[in-house]
Amino acid sequence: MSEIFKKQIVQRIVKNLLDIYILQMIRDQPTWGYKIKKNIEAEYGIKLRHGALYPLLNALENSGYLTSRKEKHGGRIRKVYEITPKGMQYLDAYYKFLSEQIQTREIETFAGRTDEKQVSI
Repeated sequence: MSEIFKKQIVQRIVKNLLDIYILQMIRDQPTWGYKIKKNIEAEYGIKLRHGALYPLLNALENSGYLTSRKEKHGGRIRKVYEITPKGMQYLDAYYKFLSEQIQTREIETFAGRTDEKQVSI
């Protein structure tokens, strides 16, 4: 049963943080939309529609987190996305925030304060 819950949790997180996952994927290797779609489907089991992916890629590019260029691959022209320094800063800020939250929660749990209602002064 826990594997079912794990899969549901992973899918929910990926759907809510899709921009982060895309930036992470592109940080590791510049790539094109269809490959991003297939990677997310294979890795997380999420069916990602073109109508959701491409507007998000355009928004990330318009925000300055990505750049794109057209490249020829196997006789086809593909729009290849690459992360920008601003996109790297965004990822760094996300991971720093996440790390701080995890550390704060570990400290609160260690101190026996897992619920804000339990804290009294």
